[in-house]
Amino acid sequence: MLANMRYHTNVIISLFTALGALAASSRKLMKTGAYALRIAQLQDVAAEIAAGAAAPGRAARCARCPCSAHRPPLTTVSMRAFSVCCHT
Repeated sequence: MLANMRYHTNVIISLFTALGALAASSRKLMKTGAYALRIAQLQDVAAEIAAGAAAPGRAARCARCPCSAHRPPLTTVSMRAFSVCCHT
């Protein structure tokens, strides 16, 4: 009888441990989804900036910006080294 109670207690503890692991995995999956959404938004903004940098009026205005003096074209810039003009 006592061995049977120990077995059932261990099974219940294992089930709750598995349930906790599932909850943690769900939380991690939601975080990963949020990061993927942020990356997609950054890519959209980078594409908008690249399209805006090609506009002729914007190029003349940003030519006075000291931060854009030695800025490489956006096609060669990685997301970590991304910079934005201070006159936007």
